[in-house]
Amino acid sequence: MWTVMEGVSEFGHYRSVMGLSILLMAYGDGEHQNTGRLLSSAYISTGIVTYGIKQLVRRKRPLDDMLGNPSMPSGHASIAFSAATILGYQYPKWRIPLYIGAGLVGFSRIYLGRHYTSDVLTGAAIGTMMGVLVWHNRVTLLKWKF
Repeated sequence: MWTVMEGVSEFGHYRSVMGLSILLMAYGDGEHQNTGRLLSSAYISTGIVTYGIKQLVRRKRPLDDMLGNPSMPSGHASIAFSAATILGYQYPKWRIPLYIGAGLVGFSRIYLGRHYTSDVLTGAAIGTMMGVLVWHNRVTLLKWKF
């Protein structure tokens, strides 16, 4: 089960979300390219907010503080929920499975002893809020060329 949870956890890693964003922007049609751009915007803004809060709170991890960065909030959960929010708005039929997947990422972080439940719930809230913020500003964001 440990190996499965480590694999699930990777879906909340920045490499996964940025990889998907880059693929959509590079190989997608116009609408998919826009999705990639919004996903990138959500990832970047979520990452900045999450990192800032981590530096303010400086909470130690539950089992092992050797990872070198604070626990609160969960970056994996914030990234996963941010991505689920953007993709869920863009592809409404997939909204529930996307949020279930994001929830599994959060659960994996608790299971692996990387985070407390409150870290994951806070990360989920941040990610969802940042995703909503990006989505509601999509018209302005998509005018920018990047």
